[in-house]
Amino acid sequence: MPQLINVVGGDEPVQVEFPDDMSREEIEAQLRANFPAPERSTSQVTVDPASRPSTVSEEFRRSLENYGGSWRTLIDSFDNAEDAAVKGIELQDQLSQKYGRPVSIEETIDAFQNDGVISAAAQIAKDAPRAVVGQVPHMGVMMAGTKFGSAAGLRAFGKTPQTAALGAGAGAIIGGAGAVYPMHYAQNIMRQAEADLDAGREVDVNRLTAATAAVAQSGLEYGSMLFMLGKGAIRKALGVPFKATEAATAQKLLDASRRSLGSRALRGAGRGYAIELPTEWAQQVIERSQAGLDLMSDDAIKEYGEIIYQTALVAPVFGGVAGAIQ
Repeated sequence: MPQLINVVGGDEPVQVEFPDDMSREEIEAQLRANFPAPERSTSQVTVDPASRPSTVSEEFRRSLENYGGSWRTLIDSFDNAEDAAVKGIELQDQLSQKYGRPVSIEETIDAFQNDGVISAAAQIAKDAPRAVVGQVPHMGVMMAGTKFGSAAGLRAFGKTPQTAALGAGAGAIIGGAGAVYPMHYAQNIMRQAEADLDAGREVDVNRLTAATAAVAQSGLEYGSMLFMLGKGAIRKALGVPFKATEAATAQKLLDASRRSLGSRALRGAGRGYAIELPTEWAQQVIERSQAGLDLMSDDAIKEYGEIIYQTALVAPVFGGVAGAIQ
C-alpha cells in the first residue's frame, strides 16, 4: 500500500504516492528534486501515518500507550462509564493517526493476490517483528504482576510452608491476571460503546457485563502464558529456588538438552501456537458476545482471521524462545 504525501508548493497541495518501504529521507530527496519551489520547505511535507506501515518502535509505543490508556478508562468508568468508553475510543483514534498502520492479514493477502507467494512471505517477514514487539509490554506486565503478587501472597500468608506455597501461588495468579485485567475491561466497554454508536443508539455501557467478561479473558491470557513459557521459566521469574533433587536431575539432563536445543525450540513454537490460537479466539468471542455482537457475521469472521494471523506471527516466537530456555 503506497505512502500518500501531501506537498504544499503553490496555491493547492499536491498529493504524491511513494512505495511503502521508502524512507522519509529518500522521499524528501525526490520531492526536492521534483518540486523545487522555493516556498516549499521540508516542514511542509507531511506524511499521513495511516498511509504507511508502522515501525517496530511504533508498535512498542502504541502498546504502552494503549495499556496506560486502559487504566485511565478503567478509573474514569467508576464515575461515568459511557464517557470513559468514548474517551477510550478517541484515544485509539489518536494513536492510529499518530503511528503507522498496525499489522494486518489484509496486506499479506493483497501481496499474495498481486505478486504471489514470495511477496506474501516478504510481507510476513515485515509483520512478524512488529507483531512480536507489540506483545512485549503485555508479557512484561504479566510477569511483573506475577512476581509482585507472589511476593505479596508470601508475605501475607507465609506463616507455614503450606500456607506460604498457597499464598504465593494464589498471589501470582491474581497479580499476573490482574495486570492485564484493565486492558480487557477497557476494551470491553469501548466495544459496547462502538456497537451502540454504529447502530445509532445512545451509548449505554454495562460495566458488570464488561467486568465479568474481563475476568474470563484475563484468566485465559494468563493461563496461556503459563503453559507457553513452562514451569521452569515461571519459577525462575519468581526467584523460587529448585530443590536439590530437581537440581541434580536437571544437571543430568543438561547435556541432552543442549543436543536437542533446536528440537525443544520447535516443540515450544508449536506449543505456543496450539495454546495461543484458541485462547486469543476465545477472548475475541467473549469480547464480541459481551457487546451483543453477532459471533458469525462477516465482520466476526474477519476479526477471527486477524487473530489467527497475528497469533501465527507471535506465539511461535515466544513459545520457541521459551522452549529453548527450558
